[in-house]
Amino acid sequence: MKAIFLDFDGVIRIPAPSFSGRPEAEFCSERKTRVSRLAEESGAQIVISSDWRRKYDRDQIERILAPQIPSNLLHLDWRTPLIGVDPGSTKEESLIPRGAEILCWLASHPELLGFVILDDMLSRFFPLMGTNLVSCQLAEGFTEDRYLAARNILQQAS
Repeated sequence: MKAIFLDFDGVIRIPAPSFSGRPEAEFCSERKTRVSRLAEESGAQIVISSDWRRKYDRDQIERILAPQIPSNLLHLDWRTPLIGVDPGSTKEESLIPRGAEILCWLASHPELLGFVILDDMLSRFFPLMGTNLVSCQLAEGFTEDRYLAARNILQQAS
């Protein structure tokens, strides 16, 4: 099995608020479709590493990602662990870098053959993760070029 660690902001979420009151309206359907295609073509499952996993449960996340990313593409263990912050806390950021949360998830899944991280903030990760990291730019998000880079990382894991 392979995994795609998915951040939302700067990857599939449009940086400007929609003012519609519906969080799913802030997401780019084209970017979500690319993530879905990456998962389907590589046989990978999606794990949410975004801070959105602190605010929303699995059902809510599935609704936000739908219809472009079907729920069957989410791993059963669908999110990285919340480390360093009480899950009920209103505090946005953890003192623990996102890379540590991903490493913790990876340690719980020795069956994993490979992974890619889609994120817009390189400072959250450890240098050893660089070969598995596709850095997205906030305004551009998950472009076709970044899709190709992510696909290449997952293909090398085969």
